[in-house]
Amino acid sequence: MKETKANKKRFWILLLTLLISPAFFLSFLEGSEKQGTLEFLIGNYGMSDPQFKAVYEKAGLLRGIGLTSHLAYDVHFSLEIKYLYRIGKLTYTKEETKFLLIPVSLGIRYVRPMDWALPYLGMGLDFCFYGENNAIGTVIDYAKGFHIQGGSYFRFAKNIPFWLNVRLKYTKAKTEDNNRKINLGGFEYGIGLVLAF
Repeated sequence: MKETKANKKRFWILLLTLLISPAFFLSFLEGSEKQGTLEFLIGNYGMSDPQFKAVYEKAGLLRGIGLTSHLAYDVHFSLEIKYLYRIGKLTYTKEETKFLLIPVSLGIRYVRPMDWALPYLGMGLDFCFYGENNAIGTVIDYAKGFHIQGGSYFRFAKNIPFWLNVRLKYTKAKTEDNNRKINLGGFEYGIGLVLAF
């Protein structure tokens, strides 16, 4: 009997804690200066390589996540991990070919806080992991490169931790496979849903 009462008491304490915690967390986010962001990114990525365009036709949808952290003054560190998956046809045999690109970006941004917008400009390093699979064979490799980007965060209200990120990015990343030069870089434009904390 005592165990049942103790279990009920624990249950109500746990339930109350679960109900209070989100409210406390959101009030903490509202009342504190933002130190970083978690971003869910989506965009359009067009690779510069003409061979890629011939096989996979056009730009593809790029999705991923990003993290930023305030370093000093208005300078932020950024980390992004995204992926692009395309299906195309080989130019001669017209057989199906599949391509996966996973760019990992590390960078520094200068963010200029304003009333409802926070425009930024940044640059950094990129590691583009890629794989291609078709009748000719399978290739898995990576290329190093760099990027420059600009955009702006938009706040709906000062006490709401959800923002919108509108961005434009250019990446340059080249590699070589079987004496064939491959340019994995290109232009990316997109948006992101941001949780500021």
